[in-house]
Amino acid sequence: MATRLYLADNRRWSSAQRDSSRMKEADDLPGATRVLEDLVAELNTSVGPDHPAALMARIRIAAWRGIAGEHAVAVQELDTLVADMRRVGGDDHPAGNRP
Repeated sequence: MATRLYLADNRRWSSAQRDSSRMKEADDLPGATRVLEDLVAELNTSVGPDHPAALMARIRIAAWRGIAGEHAVAVQELDTLVADMRRVGGDDHPAGNRP
């Protein structure tokens, strides 16, 4: 399995992040979330679900859900994400220990 983003993946990641942000700014939160969900599915296949890019996209998905008022879903996704980040980075990793 690949351990880093290759150039094509990096371009796809950048494009999806940009498209998602534009959709969010246009108040299309479902569309913005869908773009990132598709990206996460692609990243899970190409670099694995524990890759930082996949984790970052999942953070943004949860944020978009929270902004859309789906608070319970966003909290559940963030709880799962924190557990995954702790598993990947360890309990002492700064990203898993923020207040």
